[in-house]
Amino acid sequence: MVKGYRQLWKDETLPVIFIQLPEYTDKCYEPVNGKTNAIDWVTMMEVQRQCLKVPYTYMVEAVGTGEYNDLHPQRKKDLGDKIAEIVGTVLLS
Repeated sequence: MVKGYRQLWKDETLPVIFIQLPEYTDKCYEPVNGKTNAIDWVTMMEVQRQCLKVPYTYMVEAVGTGEYNDLHPQRKKDLGDKIAEIVGTVLLS
């Protein structure tokens, strides 16, 4: 995805900011090869963290802004403040 955006905008250093999934402990299921598999949310969050290995990417941590049973963070102002901090850092660098 990052590579595609950078090719589209013809900028290999285009900053990409993404928001990490918040804590979430309800079971999630996804079809894979005709079977329904449980998704390990903690593993998915770690996969997102690995995306930081791509140069000029920034992750906004959402842990602490959500609820155990709701994917969408309830504390949106707290999350917005975190996003603004990252955006400010990126724009000033």
